[in-house]
Amino acid sequence: VLDGVTHRGRRWQLRVASVHLENRPGARRLWVRAGAARSRQAAALLEALDVGPWPGVQPAGERADALVVGGDFNTWLGGREDALDRLRAAFPAWSSEDRRATMRGWLRLDHLFARLPRGTGAVHRRLDHRYGSDHYPVVAALDFGAQ
Repeated sequence: VLDGVTHRGRRWQLRVASVHLENRPGARRLWVRAGAARSRQAAALLEALDVGPWPGVQPAGERADALVVGGDFNTWLGGREDALDRLRAAFPAWSSEDRRATMRGWLRLDHLFARLPRGTGAVHRRLDHRYGSDHYPVVAALDFGAQ
């Protein structure tokens, strides 16, 4: 948990979770149940973080719990994998999201998901340098004092 104060004196708090989902379901199960392990892991992650479906609109005057979840989700089957569908149901879409591949020029395995209070500024993008990794990093800049 990170916390601070905006330049206007408003306190903020942010929970952050770093994730690395399974990428080896086993040779015998690869094509039959390739994403099942990741789907179970995503469900367990959401339960551990106590995150339910995204309600869409935060009631006026209610302070939302800010949460960012990011990492290597190993979604080798693409963007329609059940693990990603579960996470998308629990987190709102980014207003700006860089959808470029994060590995080998065509795979997008790394993602960021966020639940942010109304009025929080957010920018999401993939960096252009791998810094020695086989993945490109995905980063977000948040501004709790945007409003």
